[in-house]
Amino acid sequence: MNGFPELEPLLADPLVTDIHIKPYAIYVRKNGGLEITSVPPGDLPERLKSRYGTDWALSTGGLRIRGRVEAAEGGSFLAIRILPRKIPTFQGLGLPGLFERIAGFSEGLVVICGTTGNGKTSTAGAILQQVNESRCTHIVTVEDPVEILHPPLKSAVSQIPVSPGPKGYVEAIKGIKRDDTNIVLIGETRDPEALAAALELSESGVLVLTTLHAANVSQAVRRMTSMLKSEPAAADRIADTTRLIVAQKLVPGISGDRALALEYVFFDLATAQLIRDEKIHQIYGHIKAREQERKPEYATFTGSFGKLLADKKISRDTVEAKAPNPKEVFEGLR
Repeated sequence: MNGFPELEPLLADPLVTDIHIKPYAIYVRKNGGLEITSVPPGDLPERLKSRYGTDWALSTGGLRIRGRVEAAEGGSFLAIRILPRKIPTFQGLGLPGLFERIAGFSEGLVVICGTTGNGKTSTAGAILQQVNESRCTHIVTVEDPVEILHPPLKSAVSQIPVSPGPKGYVEAIKGIKRDDTNIVLIGETRDPEALAAALELSESGVLVLTTLHAANVSQAVRRMTSMLKSEPAAADRIADTTRLIVAQKLVPGISGDRALALEYVFFDLATAQLIRDEKIHQIYGHIKAREQERKPEYATFTGSFGKLLADKKISRDTVEAKAPNPKEVFEGLR
């Protein structure tokens, strides 16, 4: 990274996903855990802010990184996220082969959920890569900022950076409607305006991918219906338009990397009806019952953690620490 040699060894470490530069120390996140480094911070936040501003993304040394400077008591601090070092694939992320069918969807809404740092961007990138490799179509991404760069392969690709806040997303989405677009990635639906615009776009015959901060499928549906409570027939529209909701957790793996645990539902008539009837509390039970019938379109975190444990990809300690219901995981393996 030209002009910032102190960052080069940190960026070169393949295990580092985030760098936190405080006035008093530099920390890195590896495999989900935070570690302090011996690199002195000096005036790095101010120098980076002077060159790039307060919110930016750039390519350097074969990497794509995203940075944000915040003012705080005692001096500015900087958070850097190292984006996927290469365009993700389903196999590389540990996603089920079933997810390849998403590339064949022609319209509707696909929602990728999880808390910060759990791989939502990577999953969205893998879906777009699958489309880009297999179909001649028009892909547009709307992001704040653009994260994974997708060179055109079989598809035409346009990647639009937007200004922070709902207005930036909403204005960009309105413009997309006039651009003969087939597939749109909306970086994140943080607010009702952006989610309403995404839903309207998916209703117009476009396949819309977006990310949402939610811990599981049921919470995602609750959040979506709550955000759209002022929209007419919001529950019916979500039920009619959504094709897939997937929630994910990246957890420490036995081999030193991280393993991906998933909860998801490819929408069927029963799932849609539960949303229309405002029986969101029954969605988990529906997914669990279909998973127990070995239907591949349904998965719970309990089943996913159980499979990772049975395959010796994670430890019992990881299940205890990270699974939503560890007792249920262990009982399922008896």
